[in-house]
Amino acid sequence: MIPETPERPEIPGAPAPEPREPSPRAVALARELLDVRNRAARQLRWIRVLLVVATLCWGSALLLWLPGGGRAAFAAGAAASAAAIAVPAWLAVAGLVSAVAAASLFMLRAMNSSLESIVARQSAQNPKGHRP
Repeated sequence: MIPETPERPEIPGAPAPEPREPSPRAVALARELLDVRNRAARQLRWIRVLLVVATLCWGSALLLWLPGGGRAAFAAGAAASAAAIAVPAWLAVAGLVSAVAAASLFMLRAMNSSLESIVARQSAQNPKGHRP
């Protein structure tokens, strides 16, 4: 193993260096990065919840439609308002709506992060904001 070397060689008998306080700019940058990370986590949490809701709705609609007798009632010519037909249909619609909402949120998040990346790259290349 390679032995670790301290950044400063220690002088015997010298006092330990005082810990420095972080600069206000570093604190502001750390808070901004933490805020961005928390916002992204909240957005992903909503997307996961919507996908779980869509999966549960579709799974329960499938269970009610096939083994629950919805398909047999539909094939027998029962009215569309019969519970064996209407409940799986509304569950499937609810699953579709939540899946579309999850996909929309995902795409909005992807576009937003792409735009933030472009703006950050441009501001890093041209910090004063002047056009070339």
